[in-house]
Formats: sequence, structure tokens, C-alpha cells
Amino acid sequence: MFQLMIVDDEESVREGIAYTVPWEQLDVEYVHQAASGYEALELMKRHPIDIVITDIRMPGMSGLELLQAIQDGWTGTRCIILSGHAEFQYAREAIRSQTMDYLVKPVRVEDLVFAVREVQEKLKREWEQVSSVQQTMSKLYEHRPLMRGQLLSELLNGHYLSLERLEEQMTFLEIPFADGDEAAVMILRLEDEFVQYADNGLDLLAYAVCNITEEIFGKHFRLWYHKDAHDFLVFAIKQDDRYDRGQPSEERAAERQRLVERLASQLQRSVQTYLRGRISLMLSRWGQFPSDVRPLYRASLSALRTRVGSDRGYFFTMTDEPGKTKANSLDELYRTPTLLHLLEAGRWEEGEEKLNRITAEIDDSFGDSREHLLEAFYVVYAAFSNMAHQNGQRLAPIIDDDFRIAGKADDLRSGKQLRSWSLRVMRRLKDDLASRTKSARTTILDQVKAFVESRMAEDVSLVAIAEHVHLHPVYLSKVFKTETGTTLTDYLFRQKLGKAATLLKQTDLRIYEIAARVGYESTYFMKVFKKHFGITPQEYRDG
Repeated sequence: MFQLMIVDDEESVREGIAYTVPWEQLDVEYVHQAASGYEALELMKRHPIDIVITDIRMPGMSGLELLQAIQDGWTGTRCIILSGHAEFQYAREAIRSQTMDYLVKPVRVEDLVFAVREVQEKLKREWEQVSSVQQTMSKLYEHRPLMRGQLLSELLNGHYLSLERLEEQMTFLEIPFADGDEAAVMILRLEDEFVQYADNGLDLLAYAVCNITEEIFGKHFRLWYHKDAHDFLVFAIKQDDRYDRGQPSEERAAERQRLVERLASQLQRSVQTYLRGRISLMLSRWGQFPSDVRPLYRASLSALRTRVGSDRGYFFTMTDEPGKTKANSLDELYRTPTLLHLLEAGRWEEGEEKLNRITAEIDDSFGDSREHLLEAFYVVYAAFSNMAHQNGQRLAPIIDDDFRIAGKADDLRSGKQLRSWSLRVMRRLKDDLASRTKSARTTILDQVKAFVESRMAEDVSLVAIAEHVHLHPVYLSKVFKTETGTTLTDYLFRQKLGKAATLLKQTDLRIYEIAARVGYESTYFMKVFKKHFGITPQEYRDG
């Protein structure tokens, strides 16, 4: 859909074009009007206007000056000159300003439609070229390092991603991991010596540490890097396939462990020598990619806290610990996107699925643990409270009797019971938000209609109405169309002619007086009235 603007200091010309051309058939969503070049530029700042139809001779800023301003300040906007002056000089200047067409008043509707279609085809070809597959792929390749980190972040944080989609992205990003690979997670923590640097300096140091790590480990291992929310440098790591010498698995694992320890020691020395700071390293157990990446990461974070703690410059590997222990913390509750993220985005169905998975994990893995049940309850309750507060509400009045459970959390006995309560509360939050949105939109419509009625003979442009209700014109237009099924421009037009029809039947006012009361010049009023009703104003009055 396109947005178009008509610029002319004569209102009859602007509205004649606005209301006689079949814009919907031309895929034109909004038709803006401006009485001067200055007003046109203000509208350009507020709206993504694709096509400008402008007169040349206007008070203040000429049409040619407007064209130059648009050419200097906007990309992707094309102009059509519509002028009563057909001199060659104007046409030549218009061509220099990259005008798409030059039409002379009075213009036939079919000629204007043809010119607009030509401009639209030109714009479509230009944007198709800009968004071509070749250019898009080129841009994507430029951003691959960032995209690699984002993809690993999704795996570490438990974001649900199908294996097919994961493999597709890894192929494009040239990530040397595959389903079933034996992999581990290595965490590097930059110690206190680095804290003195400002954020930008610290980012550069982290980048330097990553380069050193890839240089030292890269001859024997394949690495995939991401900087996590704790500012730890996290690597997914797997041994290069060239080093699979057909050894028994135990011997190969022992040799790999010795190699990792040697390289880790070399890395710590290199960072201290060249960057004058220390790092601590945590290497997880080895598991299967990609299913074990998140559990290995979470276990490594836990071990970093409990085994290394505040000590500095340590290297610790989880293979030093006794056999693998059962996870003792909730996982789904903190997987991204979290429940709060889903609520903030209005993804209610996915929110319900999230709650189902949270409570299923409690019943399946922690059914005998009151602590895990209460942990989940308070996190869910906090998400609901935060959502209500963001919407300017308190949670208690929304959920009414269900709010009482906050003070009686001990009454909860199972994940099933938590599921029933939380789904009920979430649906009330959703209904409350929908009700508030509907009420707010109704209020906006009432304000718009009252403003139009009171200013019928004055400026009732979209911009003026938007300023009155303190909304952006584009948002106001969309709300009005959604709630009424018609555009604000069509509504204004029908209201003016409806008011005029009432005055013709119920008063003795002269036709030119009625035209003035609805904001029209007399000759133009009679023209649009006949086009809309099929008869002249006088015939309507007499009938």
C-alpha cells in the first residue's frame, strides 16, 4: 500500500483530486493534503509518503523548492508536477529535480491515474532491486559474527529451536558443529584487573581474549563464541575431526583432557603476559550437541560459583568431580523467552504453553519439593504483577478472589494446582487489557467525532485532529479504520456532505452559506455534492 500527498494552495484543487480519483484501486492507503510547501515538509516528517503531487507556483515555498527539499532529505519518494503553467522552463526544472511526470491543469482523472501507476511501478522496481536476494545475502554475511553469537545465546538460554531450523542457520553461518557431535562448554571469566577499563575498552579486551583463545585452541578444537549476560565469554568447543585416531574412547578422552589442560594453561599465561590481566576457566563435562549444551552451561555456571567462587586465575574442569548428579533446579521457568517476555509481547497462547511446561516440570521432577513449587509460584506471580503495573493497574482488583492465594501460597500442593490458578489469572489479565484498549479507542473516537462536528467550517485535517487527541496521525488513522471500517478521510467527507444535506432541508440558508459552513468553496461544493448524491444541492432541497 502507498501513501500519497497533494500539495496545492487551492483547497478546491486538493479536495477535487482527493475525492474524485479512485485511490483504493491504486493501492493508495492514505491521501494527505498540504496547502503549502512548508506544511508538506512537516507532513513528510510524520508520514512515510511515497508519492507527492504538487503545484509549482505557491506562496512562500515554490513547488520546485519543495521538490529539491524532498530530494535532499528523503529517499524513496517520487514527485509529480501538476501545474497550470506549461512553460518549457518549468518542465525542464522539474526534470532536473527527478520529477516522474509533469501534468498541466486541468488534468483528466485518467491521465493522473496513469501517472500515479507509472510512479508506483518505478518505486516497486527500485525497492525490489534494493531488497534483492543478492544484496540481502551480502548484508547478512556482513553481520554473521553477531548472528553466530545470537544463535549460541539461544541455545544456552534454552530458546526452543527445531533441529531442522538450527542446522539451517548453522549451515548459513558456517558453524562447524552438527547434531550428535561430542561437545563441551568452556567459560572464561575476566578477573578484577580488567574491571578498571571503561565499557568500550572492556569490549576490546574481551575481543582480544577471544582472538587469543581461538589462536591457541584453534589448531586442535572447533570453537563457537558468545558473551553472556554475566559478561562471561562462553565457548562451545569440540575436538577437530582430524584428531580422531581410532583410539578407544577412554584413551581418547584422557588424551583430550591433557590437551585441554595444557592449552588452558597456555591461554592464561598469554592473557596475563600480553593483556596484563587474569582469567579463570571452567570446562564442563563432554556431552552431545545440541541437546546437552544448555545443561552443560548451567552446570558450569553453578560450578564456577561453588568451586571457583571469588578466587582468581583458576582453571577448573568438571571431569575432576565425581559422577554426574541429578539437576536440582528448575529449568523451564527461566528458559527464554520467559513468561514475562511473552506477556509483554502479547503472545498469550505461547504464555499458556509456557505455564503448562513449567508446571509439568514441577510435577514430573520436583513433585515432592515445596521449595520448587513456591519458587515457580513467586516468579509467575511477579510476572503477573509486573504486567499489571506496566499497564497502570494493580493486580489485586483484576484477579479479585484469585489474589488471595498470594497470602496463602502454602495452600498450593502441586504443579497442577499452580497451573489452574496461573492460567485463570493470565486470562483475566488478557481480558482486562482488551477491555481497556477497547475503552481507550472508544474515547478517542468520541473525541474525534466531537472535534469534527465543532470545527466543520475550519481546519479538520488529519494532522489537526491528531494533535487534538494527542496521537500520531498514522496511529490515529489505523485506530479509526479498525474501529469504524472506514478511513478518517472518507468519514470527514461524508460528515461534511451529511451536514450540508441537513442544512439544505432544515434551513433557508443560501447554498454558498451552507458550503462555507462545511468548509467548502461554493463552486467546488456543488461539484462534489452532485458527484456524491447524484443531484445538485438545489435539486436536493427542492426534492
